[in-house]
Amino acid sequence: MNAESAGISEKLKRNVYGSAFYKGIDVLFNFLLVRYAIRFFGAEDYGLWLTILSFFAWFSVIEFGVSSSFRNRLTQYFSDKKFDSIRAWIGMGYRATTIIYLLAIILFLIVYNSIGFSFEQYDENFNLVFQISFVLYMVHYMLFFLQTVLLATHHAQSTYVISAIQKAVLLFGIIAFIQFEVTPSMSFICLWFSSIPLIVWGIATFFSYRSFLAPIKPSLQEISSPKTKPFKHIQKAFFIIQISTLIIYATDNIIIINGLTGADVTYYNIAFKYFNILIILFNIVLLPYWSSFTEAAHKKDVHWIKKNVRNLILLWLGITALSIIMLFASGYAYELWIGEPVSIPIELSIFMGISVLITCWNNIFSYFLNSISKTRMQMIVLIISALINVPLSFYLLEEIGITGVIIATSIALLPLAIALPLQYRSIIKNFNA
Repeated sequence: MNAESAGISEKLKRNVYGSAFYKGIDVLFNFLLVRYAIRFFGAEDYGLWLTILSFFAWFSVIEFGVSSSFRNRLTQYFSDKKFDSIRAWIGMGYRATTIIYLLAIILFLIVYNSIGFSFEQYDENFNLVFQISFVLYMVHYMLFFLQTVLLATHHAQSTYVISAIQKAVLLFGIIAFIQFEVTPSMSFICLWFSSIPLIVWGIATFFSYRSFLAPIKPSLQEISSPKTKPFKHIQKAFFIIQISTLIIYATDNIIIINGLTGADVTYYNIAFKYFNILIILFNIVLLPYWSSFTEAAHKKDVHWIKKNVRNLILLWLGITALSIIMLFASGYAYELWIGEPVSIPIELSIFMGISVLITCWNNIFSYFLNSISKTRMQMIVLIISALINVPLSFYLLEEIGITGVIIATSIALLPLAIALPLQYRSIIKNFNA
């Protein structure tokens, strides 16, 4: 192994080991948060909040692929130690996301109040609370560009630290509300779950740029300068990929509540979060690879890329074995986790596991392709998959029930499972040529 390969591997190992510890804490807090949130708010209201959150998540894509487009360039500059260029690009990133989400807030408030929509089933102030929650979440998305900077500069473990702190505040707050017998309501849910992410990421942004990110902290002039043209650097393919992925994954809750109930959304999410442990474990290793692949490709280190893709495939096989164990233990695990018996069909657990395995497999190759901005084929396949997913989900929900939704998602993901590895092989051959 040459010195450059050793350097990439060393940064990768440091990120993976650091991420494993903090992500473990994050997962623990997340599982406890679901349990206590259901106990405090009730399955029905918590399911409705998850649906509202799915709606908010749709707006995460209107940053038009800024994060993904800028991340590769930031990693290249960081690898070459071009800190002036990094500061300029970070400034452009914050400028772009601020403009986008301010426009989103203004347009949403105008449209929402023009159509006279109301939530009559909740308390009289809920319409105002819903709008406040939306604004808080959009400002949180502005600050979320910090995650792109952390990942691009090989500080993946820091993103898990911030996420764990956010979950801890949410969890211990709910435990305190239970102890002090605070009366729950939908307004309370929305304000609590939308304000804490903003506060946590705001504090994290302040301290990150005051400490380990100080050398690449952009000035206010670099962020606000009208001379910067951030939108000309955005790759449209990343934006379309984000929208298509969101359609496949974030429509499930909306489709279920349309055909069933808020409680069904909660039960669906219990199964999802249980098997999502596999994605979390896989991503602890995978997440730092994007920037490492970018750096390796920038240095034309094909041997390092091929070796580490093989390692990720071996890891995927281990995740597959673990999924079988989790399936057999799922009934007991659900009851232990929630604290009471829950009625989740075994078919839902089976197909949830299959969907997670397909996602992990696809992510191996999409991370590499995204890291070198080879996105056209992935974009085309994802558009087709997204167009298939929604009508198929409605149809299978009607025919099979709640399990039909995750079956539709699995079917929509299958074309990628074939196309992405083929493109990876083609690119590697061209590297070798």
